[in-house]
Amino acid sequence: MSRRVTVAGALALVAAALMALGACGSSDDEPEAEGARGGPLQGTWDLTRYASDGALRELPAGLTTEVTFAGDRVSGRAAINTYRGAFQADEAGGELSVGPLASTQIGGPPEALAAETDYLRALESAATFSSDGGTLTINDASGATVLTYDASDATIVGSWQVTGYNNGAEAVVSPVAGSEITAVFGEDLTLTGDSGVNSYRTTYAITPGSEGVTEISIAPPAGTRKAGPPELMEQEQRFLRALESAATFTIQADQLVLRDASDAIAVTLRQ
Repeated sequence: MSRRVTVAGALALVAAALMALGACGSSDDEPEAEGARGGPLQGTWDLTRYASDGALRELPAGLTTEVTFAGDRVSGRAAINTYRGAFQADEAGGELSVGPLASTQIGGPPEALAAETDYLRALESAATFSSDGGTLTINDASGATVLTYDASDATIVGSWQVTGYNNGAEAVVSPVAGSEITAVFGEDLTLTGDSGVNSYRTTYAITPGSEGVTEISIAPPAGTRKAGPPELMEQEQRFLRALESAATFTIQADQLVLRDASDAIAVTLRQ
């Protein structure tokens, strides 16, 4: 989702792909690269410096912060808490406004919380931005740089543990105590895992959607047919329906969020 390429690199990739298709006679059904993006701002970025007390500072050791611009929504993980809000941008003119932002209220070490407060304040002060595809710089209304980021190399490929799923009644619930649900996204576009009682297997496809949102489609999973406690069997069916409903995804730090076509959370996972 969040790898980035320069314009020259993108053209080279397209040319190479066309040559490969011509050589091997592939069809138009080939999946597009996960890193495709819709504009210079869209995608996920890792914070490198933030404005604090009139100076640009690096985060305290051991802390990370990310931001994702997708469509007209901004979200991310600050030093401790997650945040979410709206933004407006003129990507051609480099104008940007962010917020207001809402965040969770988890406590943490004073140094981390102070950095988080300064970071969120800087993000809400955004007035302009510039990006070369590999770095992103955000300035305030006075023209001072308040945030700098590097392109994130986060990827959906890998092993994930489910932390929540939509139960079909407009609620995201945690797995039943003592049960474990997993998802393994393969580089070959296979998706396998354990749904609590049975194992399942299916395929997935990723395409760049409108306005830079990364879309995902997951085929109906096929599973083994072991029986288990009614509570776990019901959970399994609801999880698999939620998984199949996924339409978009975002990755922040070690968390993956799948959302359905209405932008409601379908499944949350941790790497």
